[in-house]
Amino acid sequence: MEPIPISSTYVREALLGGESADHLLPPSVASFINNNMIYAFASDLSDLSSDWLYLQKLEQIQWPLLSQERRVHVLNVMQYSIHLAKIHKVDLRRAAVAGLLHDYAKYLPLDDQYEAAPQDFIDLNDKIVHAPACAYYVKSDLGIDDQGILDAICYHTTSHPQIDNLGKIIYLADKIEYGREFKSLPPIRRMAELDLDRAMLMCLDEVFLALERQGREAHPFTKASYDTISKAVRNR
Repeated sequence: MEPIPISSTYVREALLGGESADHLLPPSVASFINNNMIYAFASDLSDLSSDWLYLQKLEQIQWPLLSQERRVHVLNVMQYSIHLAKIHKVDLRRAAVAGLLHDYAKYLPLDDQYEAAPQDFIDLNDKIVHAPACAYYVKSDLGIDDQGILDAICYHTTSHPQIDNLGKIIYLADKIEYGREFKSLPPIRRMAELDLDRAMLMCLDEVFLALERQGREAHPFTKASYDTISKAVRNR
């Protein structure tokens, strides 16, 4: 790729000002920035100014454990979690920490993941075991003992019938962050900014359809979560 004589500051300021910088960048770079909404949530992130050193420390610890693709994903989940937390009046720092660390143990050996998962997490399989394992290692390795953060991480693959708003935000952000390009996601993203419960139901409907296509059963926690949230929405 031929180098392009352009200031990164100029590009950043253009994007933060709502202007397109596509004409200034190689197509692959412009596509990456646009698809992952790199600058879309800058105003939300600025509200965390006093917490960035802590988040950067966590990021540095976690980075060697993740692939490059997974690093992009966890940053997307973190920034989208902050965005939703700001809208729904959930603590931004807790949302940022849970979003950043939700896949902390994903690439550890499966034997270690199963050993770390709590015994009361029923019906574990290779696709979901990293979630409870992540909660264990985030607590043991990083000293994070906020139970709400740990629960949000633990149930980000399955949801849970007692899931709170922080947990809903992390569950949704993991499924619908802007790096994911499924055609069914834009309506869920719009609903997530208006109503977390209805967005959860829409997202879970898509999960059930995907599992059905794969010939797999939904996890009992997922089914129970759907029933609990459906009842709460009906009883409003």
